[in-house]
Amino acid sequence: MSLLKNGQLPASVTKSATDLDNKEEEELLWLISGMGMTQKVEGGGTEYWVHKDVHDCVSDLQRYVRRDDPFSMKTHRALGTWRTVQSHLLPMLRAKANDYKLVFEVLKLVVKLTMKPEQLATTLRAGDFGPVPRP
Repeated sequence: MSLLKNGQLPASVTKSATDLDNKEEEELLWLISGMGMTQKVEGGGTEYWVHKDVHDCVSDLQRYVRRDDPFSMKTHRALGTWRTVQSHLLPMLRAKANDYKLVFEVLKLVVKLTMKPEQLATTLRAGDFGPVPRP
């Protein structure tokens, strides 16, 4: 059975899993892939290899998160759908624990991406990106 109907793929195959437009989605995916990747190592384990442009990618990703619409939160939802925290940010913290500047910048992203949506929307609307608000 072919997926093609009248020479085209159905919308369920071609539609993105996020609400981002194609350009934004492509840029975010480039940023994520530019941070690094998990590689298998001898002995059966895995190791996160950090790319040389990781600092720029993390800064740009912070900019995307900071400019995300507090009502739709498309960027936050896309990064959650792609499991960016689990598959890139946390392994990067483990791999680069001695790079204090990178660790600090990555932790800021982790905090913003794991905040409760109502706290995050309030913070984004106020434009205050200081300490995490306490309930």
